[in-house]
Amino acid sequence: MSYVRVIDADGHVDVRHPDGGLDDVLSKNSKEAVNQFLRPQSQRFRDLPGPGSNVNEARPGQWNPHLRIQDMATEGIESAVLVVGGNGEEWAGRDANLAATVCAAYNDWLRNYCSSYGSRLKGLIKLPLIDVEASILELDRIGQDPYAAGIQFTPHVLNQNLADPTFAP
Repeated sequence: MSYVRVIDADGHVDVRHPDGGLDDVLSKNSKEAVNQFLRPQSQRFRDLPGPGSNVNEARPGQWNPHLRIQDMATEGIESAVLVVGGNGEEWAGRDANLAATVCAAYNDWLRNYCSSYGSRLKGLIKLPLIDVEASILELDRIGQDPYAAGIQFTPHVLNQNLADPTFAP
């Protein structure tokens, strides 16, 4: 019998959960701004149908890496590439500073989440795409981190496709 590596390429994490630890990576000022941004987003998606849409129905492994590893063992998953559900961090209400703050906080949270399990947990980072220079700075800051497997982004930002010259550095 041959060995088959099973990789979860769409492992969702939830930074919104109170036990998730996002507050641990935020300064006092950015904590208020991020929470003001995430609260309405959480309400918007609160009642979507389907398992895991409601934070009260989600598996604790979405915010606790140790419990995720247990779930992965049960499911026969060797490693996971993790993503956060799209909350619009890339443009954050058209506020470039808030977008940069939210993306940096998420990336720091994901780094902490993945760090306990090295090669088993990787993540896709988020960039504040409404500000190309801030995106480059964030990519320089976190892009070479061992947990970073790639960039999670939407194919359009503020009605512009990523091929638009606006996004050329």
